[in-house]
Amino acid sequence: DRIIGDLKREGKYDEMRRNIADELTLEGVIPKLQAEVKKNIEILLENVQPSMRKDELRSKVKEKLTIGSKVDAIARERTHDMRLYEQLRVEISNRVRMKLGLMVKEEEPDMK
Repeated sequence: DRIIGDLKREGKYDEMRRNIADELTLEGVIPKLQAEVKKNIEILLENVQPSMRKDELRSKVKEKLTIGSKVDAIARERTHDMRLYEQLRVEISNRVRMKLGLMVKEEEPDMK
């Protein structure tokens, strides 16, 4: 628990999240989703009736923004990526070895 806490305090998890966001942006996933949301909202606004109440409009906008769940699913998929798992596994393994007074391994062999 202490080692995981240390990794969190050092920002390792935040760094991984930023890396995932950067990958999604570079691959064009986030820009495509943003364009899709923008298009959906523009279509919605074109069809707004003058008699529509604010809460009805808010509800319709929320429906159109459900695309956010796609982003969550993609990000969740990336966090379970084996590269990230291996990166953390090596880091945690080395920290456990240090706490136990054992020699830290320079690099772990590929598990492929």
